[in-house]
Amino acid sequence: MKSPKAQLETILSDPKLGPESHPQLFRLLRENILVFLLPYHPEIMGKFSLANGDPLPKFAVWKGAEGPQIPVFSSIERANEACKKIGVKDGTYALAELNGQQLFHLLSCQTHMVVINPACKIAATCLDINAVKMLADGSILQPIPPGEEKSGQVVIVEPADYPTDFLQPLFRFLRERKEIKAAWLFREADLTPEGQVSYVFVLKSEGNQKQVYQDFNIVAKSACPRTATFGTTPWDANNAPLVAVTSKFPAFYSAPDYKGPSPL
Repeated sequence: MKSPKAQLETILSDPKLGPESHPQLFRLLRENILVFLLPYHPEIMGKFSLANGDPLPKFAVWKGAEGPQIPVFSSIERANEACKKIGVKDGTYALAELNGQQLFHLLSCQTHMVVINPACKIAATCLDINAVKMLADGSILQPIPPGEEKSGQVVIVEPADYPTDFLQPLFRFLRERKEIKAAWLFREADLTPEGQVSYVFVLKSEGNQKQVYQDFNIVAKSACPRTATFGTTPWDANNAPLVAVTSKFPAFYSAPDYKGPSPL
């Protein structure tokens, strides 16, 4: 089995990195030791620590296409690769390492966006300040809290009306999760007051439902267009109306071993 560091490198090196990889990516970014740059001073060489009340380290800030950015790297090798590519002179920076969760906590006090592995041969991953704060406190991994109960009518979404860009990363995620046997897509008949389509996903799964629902919501939140909102509910054998409708209509995703109406 690959080490957490190797797993992070594999995900970040994937040219097709998409929302379906976000649950694992976010966990690994918090768990791994990450590398960042500090302006070089001889007195900070070696180990150093921060106590409550100490001033924050002065992170290196690079210019990017979208404005100032703080570079963070998945390894010392990536940091050296980037510095060499942009022609950083010796003695400009000191390389520092810190656990990802702790590093994002410090970075959440900054105003600049964070970029993972900029100027490397693999694609960079950009994190706005909101994502940085959510990585710091772990809320980026939390399931989306349930909304208020809706009393409006819910209807099945026909294949011709599938929100393709929304569903594609979800389909790729579902395909890799053997716990999920089928997934249906419904929508509320009426738009929200903001004019958004409100989708409702129904997931039929086995095993650790809490974890798979949490991960599904992470992917869905990343992929959901601004013109829509969504909610997720478990398939329940004791919910007769739900059993009836999911028996009548095909799921937009079904596992190879699922016995039920096939996707159209």
